[in-house]
Amino acid sequence: MRAPSPALLSRPSASVDATDILTATALAVAVLAPLAPSLLAAQPHDGQRLAQLAVLLGTGVSVAVVPAIRASLLRAWAALPPVLRVAFGGVVGLGVASSATAALPGYALVEVGVLVLSATLSLIVADRVSQGPQEALRLLSRAVVVMVGFCGLLFAVSQIASIAAGTRLWPHAYTGFSNIRHLNQLQTWTYGLLLLPALTAESRGWRRASLGLSAFWIALAIGSGGRGTLLALAASVVAAGLLFGPTVRRHLWTLVGVAVAGVGLHLLLVWLPAVLFEQEAYRLARPMGEARLLVWGLALERFAASPWLGVGPMQLAADAAFLADGRVAHPHNAVVQVLAEWGGGAALLVVTAVGWGLWRWGLAARRERQDRALGTFVLTLALLGAALHAMVSGVVVMPVSQLWGGLVVGAALGWYLSARRAPSAAVPGAGRAWVASALVLAAGAAVVLGAGPDAMRVDERDLANVRDTTVLTLMPRFWRAGSLLGVAPDPIPEAEAHAATASPGR
Repeated sequence: MRAPSPALLSRPSASVDATDILTATALAVAVLAPLAPSLLAAQPHDGQRLAQLAVLLGTGVSVAVVPAIRASLLRAWAALPPVLRVAFGGVVGLGVASSATAALPGYALVEVGVLVLSATLSLIVADRVSQGPQEALRLLSRAVVVMVGFCGLLFAVSQIASIAAGTRLWPHAYTGFSNIRHLNQLQTWTYGLLLLPALTAESRGWRRASLGLSAFWIALAIGSGGRGTLLALAASVVAAGLLFGPTVRRHLWTLVGVAVAGVGLHLLLVWLPAVLFEQEAYRLARPMGEARLLVWGLALERFAASPWLGVGPMQLAADAAFLADGRVAHPHNAVVQVLAEWGGGAALLVVTAVGWGLWRWGLAARRERQDRALGTFVLTLALLGAALHAMVSGVVVMPVSQLWGGLVVGAALGWYLSARRAPSAAVPGAGRAWVASALVLAAGAAVVLGAGPDAMRVDERDLANVRDTTVLTLMPRFWRAGSLLGVAPDPIPEAEAHAATASPGR
């Protein structure tokens, strides 16, 4: 394999500052996300949500109190193309307006706040990456290798424990996620970055780890029936191959070899144990199309009834008819979700921003320098794969996917900006600094006030005090108890909540 340009492995001589510490902390939490439930003694979904909120709220506070981090945010914002700035501002404004008309405005504002804080994290990461793109991408890819290694340990422990106990094997056993599809979403975001060390002249240890874990990642996607992930990855590889042409041809053959090895590992690690212990393995041919079409139709009916502002962010989880008929708390399609909950205007802005961004990314990729082509290639796999997967899954909904999405989008934005502007040391004006601090603190306050009461009782038995237990564990959304049925606009007094749980049918 051709040795990479020295620029890919170069290390910029920069001192560690507050932005580096914040970025490294966010990355460390993301790496440990599969272990978050065990570390926080919570259900998988809720433990991961708490970890994500800790990162986002920490980011918001850091922007408000640390001038260097605030300056980093404002530099990245100023460097954004105007189309993206207008689209983001419009989406947030429409989200706030939609929240004001929602049945549960507090929960609606939580979703708006998470969006603002996630974008804040992405912009800070983008500014950091733009100042040392090659080294930052190498660090991110190695972090992904470590994270997938943790997932491998969880898989091994789960399989061994299930065999010893005579219970159902993976993925029916403990996976670190409340729903195996949440693991598949993580795979979509990270697969390209996981491959990067294998495609460069990294040290032998990192290269072998990258190759082996990339095959393992494919094996888990097959073993869990992750068709959305597999199809999104396949489509993104084909599109990237056409986009980059001969530049990445050798790397495409490496991907084919890894995929073949992944099939073999699936047979050895997932399929064979299921056969030996007379259990049914996951199958890729399970019917799914009709259920998705039903859910999309139900969500679009809500859009037709409220086309301008939608029913409100997160409000499908409070729609009794939607929950009863669809048996889900979100429509498993990012565009349909924005249409139904945020309204047509917000959906138009989102589609415009994403479409324009991918188009500009593609144009830039075709003109990319040789020493940057590989980094652009793996980021293309992540961005395009996630965009496609979001059309059939809750990629924009679940906590680990949101956290990794913020990091990967930030890295991609920083990578893009690094080729188009020199790092700026300009200090933003005091007025802009105050505005940024106020907006981020407002977003954090919305999250704390809206999600704080639930965060204090994330155990589903406590949440059942104010929610419909018949759908409690079937529909994760913000929390594992995704249904918002039974949640009043104002907090339910403790005595009334206790009486509700004691009544028949609760």
